[in-house]
Amino acid sequence: MEIRLTNDYKLVTDSLNYILQKRNVVKNKDSENYGNETWSSIGWYGKLEHLVNKLIELEIKQSDVDQLHELITVVLDVEKRIVDILEKHSNRL
Repeated sequence: MEIRLTNDYKLVTDSLNYILQKRNVVKNKDSENYGNETWSSIGWYGKLEHLVNKLIELEIKQSDVDQLHELITVVLDVEKRIVDILEKHSNRL
């Protein structure tokens, strides 16, 4: 299974884990893959809930919130996006 969660993160699975991957773009101009998109695994989780918690943490750290209500909004927005994406994916199965 492979599900894009945000522009920069996706969920993939193997037989034992939910794997969080981050999108990268090759920036080395000498590389034959210059400008191409690649994905690197940044975490392996036994429970989907743990992967979602990590994604929320990453989104919070990348945001520029400086007030509690903004932080709550970021968390709720990420949770809603993930639920919507997973519901769409489950409807296709």
